[in-house]
Amino acid sequence: MDSYDVFISYQHIAKKIVDYLVENLERSGISCWYAPRNLIGGQEYDEAITKVISNARCVIAVISDEALESQWIKREIVFADDHNIPVIPFEIAPIKIQNGLTSRLAIKNKVVAFENPSKSIMTCK
Repeated sequence: MDSYDVFISYQHIAKKIVDYLVENLERSGISCWYAPRNLIGGQEYDEAITKVISNARCVIAVISDEALESQWIKREIVFADDHNIPVIPFEIAPIKIQNGLTSRLAIKNKVVAFENPSKSIMTCK
């Protein structure tokens, strides 16, 4: 598949949450791409990501303090923003740090998932 509805940007420590999120979205007919599941062996990571984000309907950025410190997540969000791909912050924990990425995400509509993860995932459909 060359095109997906959603690109999932996340820090590896949130993998279980991402698996749950993707399972629910795909059950509703929303196709998702996230590494390492959809990364083809031998494929350049950054080339795969830019191609998928460019063709996605949106990016869901799974946000925590650790995610906000990730250079990969920053690259993915900046690339999506620069190419007018909507980014939906999906906060999985209270945010304590402030950096350039938090200011970029502050102007976006977000989903606060840490209060009730199951209900929050349903709002992404």
